[in-house]
Amino acid sequence: MLEKLDDEVTKIKQATKKGYDEATVGDSINLEQPNSKTRRGRVGHGVAQTLTCSCNQGTICQKNYSIRKLTPLECWRLMGFTDIDFYNTQKLGISDSQLYKQAGNSIVVQVLMSIFINLFDLDFDFEEYLHSFYNQMVV
Repeated sequence: MLEKLDDEVTKIKQATKKGYDEATVGDSINLEQPNSKTRRGRVGHGVAQTLTCSCNQGTICQKNYSIRKLTPLECWRLMGFTDIDFYNTQKLGISDSQLYKQAGNSIVVQVLMSIFINLFDLDFDFEEYLHSFYNQMVV
């Protein structure tokens, strides 16, 4: 699925004319069906792609430019949960598999709020809300 181009770029196999996409440190990689001959859009350049229930997302490591899978905690953070939420759930004895599924089945609150604000043309100071929300996330 991957091949190193040089010290900073890794080729990720995908079904395009070129045959691959280039990934660098900080890009997300979709690891589902690595041997597929029809998969495209595997690399999220500088962004995290949509999390699915299986959470088969990875990222390029800076140290040796290999791909590593995101941890359940990282998936929860991407979905807008606090570390406290994650650790409280983990303490209940929930398996990593279930933690991945919970992240993949959730929706980012900020995204849903933005949809509703625009859908219903609400007068809401979204920037102020986000500022206070992220200040609460600091552990």
